[in-house]
Amino acid sequence: MDTPTFGTDSRSMPPRPPGTHHNPHPPRTRLTPQHPNRRRTAARLIALAAFAGVLAAAAGSAALGRGFGLAMDRRISPPAKPVPKPPQVMDQALAAQHAFTRRALAAMSEKADAKQNIFFSPWSIATALDMARAGSRREALAALRETLSYPDGVGSLESQLDAMRSTVLASATGADAGFIFTQANRMWPSKGLTIRGEYAATLRDRFAADSAAIDFTNKAEAADTINAWVNTNTRGMIPTLVTSDAIPDQGLILTNAVYFLGTWDTPFNKEVTRPQPFTLADGTRVEVPTMFRHDDFQYAQFPGGRAVKLRYTGPASAVLVLPDEGKLEKVTKTFDLAKVNASLWQADVQLWLPKLDLQTRSSIAETLEALGMSPAMRPDADFTGITPAGPTFIADVIHAAAIKMDETKTEAAAATALVVEVTSAPVQPRKPIEMRFDRPYLLYIVHEPTGAVLFAGRISDPRIK
Repeated sequence: MDTPTFGTDSRSMPPRPPGTHHNPHPPRTRLTPQHPNRRRTAARLIALAAFAGVLAAAAGSAALGRGFGLAMDRRISPPAKPVPKPPQVMDQALAAQHAFTRRALAAMSEKADAKQNIFFSPWSIATALDMARAGSRREALAALRETLSYPDGVGSLESQLDAMRSTVLASATGADAGFIFTQANRMWPSKGLTIRGEYAATLRDRFAADSAAIDFTNKAEAADTINAWVNTNTRGMIPTLVTSDAIPDQGLILTNAVYFLGTWDTPFNKEVTRPQPFTLADGTRVEVPTMFRHDDFQYAQFPGGRAVKLRYTGPASAVLVLPDEGKLEKVTKTFDLAKVNASLWQADVQLWLPKLDLQTRSSIAETLEALGMSPAMRPDADFTGITPAGPTFIADVIHAAAIKMDETKTEAAAATALVVEVTSAPVQPRKPIEMRFDRPYLLYIVHEPTGAVLFAGRISDPRIK
């Protein structure tokens, strides 16, 4: 990215040449002539300091990368407060959640055009799938476990998942503290459909989900009812999740809705936000509103790219990942958030970051099939743990997400509708809704105490609203 000209604000000056440092008051070294040994000792110290300066300059020069729009010219010791690590009891659940995030993002990226943006909430999708898994049996159960990257034979996994959910939701401190994360779950059975009491109790106890039977014969009204609930629980960011053609003749719809608000611990200066060049995947250069901040950030280099972490005032952060040129596809498939998080160190960084205002909505059924969910989507799937009614299977999974990122905050929301159909008719393949996305960098919004990924994405064109 070209270096912007932002006037005289010291936070927005162009980057210094690699390895150079401006110090208006250089330290003075005073040598006393009282003893020759002291002079020799002082000379050695000066030589060592000069050698250390050469090493620092080389390290600063090597850290400068192309295209990221930031310059790092010194390495600072790790922060006094280490990156919070999840409790041991959540390790397996967290590893599964990170694996699901990585696999889902890779599968979505393979299906999307290189110019498209991708933004989704692995938290929301996994919650909806978990609610369906609670009533699945045999092959459907195995398929959902594979889709969610859950290991076999881990008896404590359920308690770990419950602990992670409760920890994340309990840490939502409110707008005054700069951090909000809310979740709502609901089951929408068609009127007259028998739901097993044990299943309804599981949704209530483990997912805080309530139930509201609606008339599926009036599909437009049923869709409006569900969308009104989603709109309320995403604070207006997701006004439409399902359309009337998503409502089955008989069955149920499991919905999850999440809302996030995080205030930057140090805001960007609005006065230095300027249109800056942004290179799309096909090489086209466009102008996008770009924020700038020169500060100490947690930073990491890894094979194939670099990452920087921006903290919110509450227990959350944004991890921004810039793959090296030509490495976007590989990094999307292999990026290890936990490993990179563990390698972060404090660095002096000049950061240029596009403002975002994105919305996505899509059927993700094909993506989930690619992750192993096909057996749960066949007419012979076993969901008898939900209802004793006839053949029951997952007909579709619809996901919508939105994000607004500016100089002071990030606001994001997502909603998932998992459609369970009761019918003997064969499954009809559903054509995914086209998604308009756009730029080559990855974004993860993470709950710091547990490490759970709340939102993730590949941003391909920040201009799209």
